[in-house]
Amino acid sequence: QELVREHVYGIDGSKPGSVHLVAGGSQCVYIAAKLCVIEDLLKPQQRYFEGHNADVSCLNVAPKLDLAISGQQEPPGVGSSYACVWCPSYPSRALCKLHCYIDRSEPCKGGEVPRHRDRKEGEVDFPHWVDPTTVTEAQLRGISAVAISASGRFAVMMAMDEQRSIALFRLPTFCSKPVTAEPTQTYVVRIPEMLMRGSGNITEMAITNPFDSEER
Repeated sequence: QELVREHVYGIDGSKPGSVHLVAGGSQCVYIAAKLCVIEDLLKPQQRYFEGHNADVSCLNVAPKLDLAISGQQEPPGVGSSYACVWCPSYPSRALCKLHCYIDRSEPCKGGEVPRHRDRKEGEVDFPHWVDPTTVTEAQLRGISAVAISASGRFAVMMAMDEQRSIALFRLPTFCSKPVTAEPTQTYVVRIPEMLMRGSGNITEMAITNPFDSEER
C-alpha cells in the first residue's frame, strides 16, 4: 500500500522571510522540507506545491498577483538548484521554472559532455531552446533568497556558490496577469536576463519594490 499524505505538521522557521499571509490574510504559505504548504487559517485544510526535487530553502510572494516564488537546495546527483514561480491558489504545478545556464565561448573540451535539456512532460522552453553545445548549467550550490517583482515582469534568485551569483530573469507576460485555473504547462526559463557576481556573505532575504508597475 502507498502512503497518503493527510496533513503536514511542522514548519522550517530557519529561513528568514519564508512565512507569508496570502488570500487577504486567510491563508499562510510556508516551507516544510521539499514542500511549500498553503494552510487555510479558517479551517484545517492544506494544499501543497510539490515542484522541487530538494529541500526548499527560500520563499517569497507577490500577493497582488497571487504569485509565489521558491528556491531550493542543491539536488542530489546530476543537476543544479533552481527556483519556481507558482500560484498559491492553483499550486498543482509551477508556472515557471528558473534555471541558470551560461554561454560557452569555447566548444566542449575533450571528453566533456554538454548538459542537454531535461524536458519533462508539460514543460516548454522560454525562450526557444538554444544549441546545447553553447551553454552549460551553472552550479549554484543552492538558492538562498528569491523575489518576484510586484508587476510580475521579473524574478531574481541569489545563489550560495563561491561567487554569490545573482540571476535576474524576465518572466513570460502571462505572469503579469491573474491566474484563473490550474496551469497545464510549465515554462522553463534557462537563460537569465542578467547574471551578476556578488561577494561577501550569503544573502538570506530579498525584497522588491512594492510600487513597481508596468508604467515604471
